[in-house]
Amino acid sequence: MDQKAINQLNADDDQKPVNQLKVNDRFEGYLLVRSSEQRYSPKGGPYLDLNLKDSSGEINCKVWERTVAPPPQGSVVKVTGQVQDFNGRLQMRITKIAQADGNSEVDLSRLVPAAPEKPESMLSKIEQAIDTFESEILKKIVREMLRLAGEKLQYYPAAMRMHHAERSGLLHHTTDMLAMADRVLICY
Repeated sequence: MDQKAINQLNADDDQKPVNQLKVNDRFEGYLLVRSSEQRYSPKGGPYLDLNLKDSSGEINCKVWERTVAPPPQGSVVKVTGQVQDFNGRLQMRITKIAQADGNSEVDLSRLVPAAPEKPESMLSKIEQAIDTFESEILKKIVREMLRLAGEKLQYYPAAMRMHHAERSGLLHHTTDMLAMADRVLICY
């Protein structure tokens, strides 16, 4: 999903987080597709096997007894379903599934982990740090690097796993390093 579509999505405050779902809960809301695959039961009936997630967790889901095109990994879907117990684990039986579009009402920060600050605030901190540089050449170089990174810097993670692996994680990491450098400067 491109940044323009992400910016068009709005909050959906009634959606229960995945990590709070319990057996027999009815769920209706937006989730991110981690994986999806068309499969066949031992009797030959088609079903869709999905792993869907929000920022709180992930749940395995099934769309039974019909052929549905598997939604692409990383896409957002709106689902309606009921949570069940399957071999001691939660699983959602989906009765409705639809691909979300740019007009859908969902806040992507609820679907993926995000930095604790808004990207605009973190960019402002970086700009303030650049303003303190004594070297005009260094200021120009760093500002050009920010320009080249462009809009992507506002949502890129710092890593795929562990270290600031979140929406706006690269900004989060950068501002953390700037704060650390400020504290180290006091000693030197």
